[in-house]
Amino acid sequence: MVHTFRYNDYFLALDVESGSVHVLSELAYDAINALNAGQPLSCLTKDATNSELNEVMGEIAELKKQGVLFSEMEYTPDDIKSFDPVAKALCLNVTTGCNLRCEYCFAGAGHVPHENMSFDVAKKAIDFLIMNSQDRVNLEVDFFGGEPTLNFDVIKQTVAYARGREAENGKKFRFT
Repeated sequence: MVHTFRYNDYFLALDVESGSVHVLSELAYDAINALNAGQPLSCLTKDATNSELNEVMGEIAELKKQGVLFSEMEYTPDDIKSFDPVAKALCLNVTTGCNLRCEYCFAGAGHVPHENMSFDVAKKAIDFLIMNSQDRVNLEVDFFGGEPTLNFDVIKQTVAYARGREAENGKKFRFT
């Protein structure tokens, strides 16, 4: 499944199965939309020459061959019944505290009780992610808050702990 969308002057496509995002020309964007809608590509020839359309279709075919556009589903709806979910990411709310007091903040301009996550809880979360990630190699951990850096010691300890577990578990962590 491929979703297309425009953002400012950019034409983008997201291949849901591979997770790939592509920046497109307007013609490629229109071609992908036509393919998604089951329309003949002849509908695009009023805006493009046959040569331009052939070039775009060649690029789309190459991306499809690479498995990053119109990639195949790895499962069918029947597979979902026995689906064993795989964890690939964590969002750790390491603090509710914030020093900014932004009026638009979802947390009432920062007027919430200030509580910090302990390293012990963060460590258990990393262990949970490793245990439930099956063969997935790349794992993501997001530090969230309030203002996460107000609990910077726990962030540093958590990153060090996860890095220390990477090699023994065949994992690679990314942090945001």
